[in-house]
Amino acid sequence: VDVIEEQVVGPYATAILSATNATALADWLNANGYIFPEDGEEIVNEYIEKEWYFVATKINAMDEDTGYAMAEGDIEPIVLSFASEEIVYPLRITSLSATKSQVLLYVLTDHIMVPDQYPLHIGYGNWEDNAFTIEFGNNVSVEDLPEYYEILPELVSTYLPGDEFYLTKLRGTVTADQMVDIEMVSYAEGDSLDSLAETNANSGDIVVLATIVGPVCGLYLWRRNRRKVSGAN
Repeated sequence: VDVIEEQVVGPYATAILSATNATALADWLNANGYIFPEDGEEIVNEYIEKEWYFVATKINAMDEDTGYAMAEGDIEPIVLSFASEEIVYPLRITSLSATKSQVLLYVLTDHIMVPDQYPLHIGYGNWEDNAFTIEFGNNVSVEDLPEYYEILPELVSTYLPGDEFYLTKLRGTVTADQMVDIEMVSYAEGDSLDSLAETNANSGDIVVLATIVGPVCGLYLWRRNRRKVSGAN
């Protein structure tokens, strides 16, 4: 296990790691206070073989001012930003700690993007397990973004050029046995939903925000080959 960086970010203690052995990674996490399930090594090994990085997180529950453990309070979301040649959201690792999770994806690029591995529905409220629904898809400007998600304007202004984008909002509820890494592909108006698997992605400049509702493992990861971290807050 190679410990690339350790730091405290808001209420979180974090460690950026790479590994060549799943057992060694699990031993390091458990020895350093990051709870890792015994049956998770097979899934983690898949990411190791792809040479992904891992970000381990745990809540730093001690209040530095009082010296007492925090009993209540709001937890801020974690932002991970990195350069990537593909649009992939690593959902499979969530199966280690959740039997079912709701996933919200906000994708900003120059065209509509949809998940390749799951059935797709159109329209708010048209939901079912192990499928995704496009709840919103339209052109937006940076000044419009607070209407949809208050953190978007700062993120978009920081990481994307210009002020006009296509925003795709996708919602899915996925059970643990159906969790796979989500590969996003482009979807053109007039395409049949069955044609999505044959559509090649053309990512361009993009921001993807992902929210998982439900218990999740505090272990995040991204591709290692030719990837450069541009920031983590």
